[in-house]
Amino acid sequence: MSSHGVEHIEAVRKAAADLCRRYAPDLLELADAAALWHDKGHTVDPDTHEVIGEQMVLASPELLARFGFSGRALIADAVRQHRATTGRPVTTLAKILSDADRIGIAPGFNQVRRAYLYRLEHGETDTAKALKEAGEHIASKYAPGAYGRKAYFPHSMRVLSRTYSPILKAITEGRVTQFIQ
Repeated sequence: MSSHGVEHIEAVRKAAADLCRRYAPDLLELADAAALWHDKGHTVDPDTHEVIGEQMVLASPELLARFGFSGRALIADAVRQHRATTGRPVTTLAKILSDADRIGIAPGFNQVRRAYLYRLEHGETDTAKALKEAGEHIASKYAPGAYGRKAYFPHSMRVLSRTYSPILKAITEGRVTQFIQ
């Protein structure tokens, strides 16, 4: 498994489809395409992957043929705005993708494990340090009121609370290792 690999993409697709069924059924196909493309820029540069992903979408003849100019532009905007730290989603599609990226968690692949693997994938060789940094990242990102805990749909808020409350409790109690095994 990798932090931004197939498992993550599929989990985001599933979460986006669930949000569409609840709030915007007419956006299901666009949301699926946006979920498929949302992290493609990660292979080029993780720090600006949303910008690179937007450019990749806008250059895709396949997306143009399938969705036309306006559909491809909506997907590109959603990809650009999905990131919790930099995005400011305005469209319903962008809000769905942004929430799906936060609530879409593959079975057996929680956010602590993703953050831990991300650190290892990006050069950290000390596993204890990678685990500590992963816990700190999750605590700063997903504590109540933090930027990662923001969501645009009521269902997303419930999922975030249900998902992160036990993780945050384990982190404060020093039991974070249970999430990477």
